[in-house]
Amino acid sequence: MPASFHLIVDRTTPEKDLLAALSGGVDVVQLRDKGASALDLYERARAVLPMIEDHGARLFINDRLDVALAVAAKGAHLGGRSLPPAVARRLAPGLLLGTSVHSLAEAKNLAGWADYLTFGQVFPSLSHPGQAAAGLEGLSAVAAAVSCPVLAIGGVSADNAAAVLAAGAAGVVVISAVLATADVAAAARRLRQVLDRCPDPVRPDPATLGGGVSR
Repeated sequence: MPASFHLIVDRTTPEKDLLAALSGGVDVVQLRDKGASALDLYERARAVLPMIEDHGARLFINDRLDVALAVAAKGAHLGGRSLPPAVARRLAPGLLLGTSVHSLAEAKNLAGWADYLTFGQVFPSLSHPGQAAAGLEGLSAVAAAVSCPVLAIGGVSADNAAAVLAAGAAGVVVISAVLATADVAAAARRLRQVLDRCPDPVRPDPATLGGGVSR
């Protein structure tokens, strides 16, 4: 199974850009909006879910397990403000659950319950200026230390995606590499082509396979 391609969007992302990215080969759309109410996020998720599914992709909701369940999303990406992992597993045994980590210690601590980890930032990122980058060495150390798939985030683009996968990532998570370009469809397509040319990851992203880990 080829490496996965996650795109983070929010309520302000134009639908035309989302459609363009989906046409370029996005596997998973992560809807993230920390300032949105549950109702606002629910309504946005309901609006975009049909187009996501029509393109064979899957919807994940960031932080809000309740919204993920309400719209029958494929998964939820939990953060520091989300429900504790054990509670999330009990309430949503059918959802894929992931979380973001920023260090080797954090990855080892959280890998036991996660279907996948997102590690970063790997490279300097427009969305987190000034934040230290872990580099390919940091990514490689995390990927080698845990048994679940690790996705790379932070400054990832078509120019460095092959190196990211060679360091052990099962996929990539991007925002500006696609959405901040003049041609969203072309940017997504180029990244998809890079991912598809790389060897398949040893531990594929479960979002491209279906079915979460059993607990």
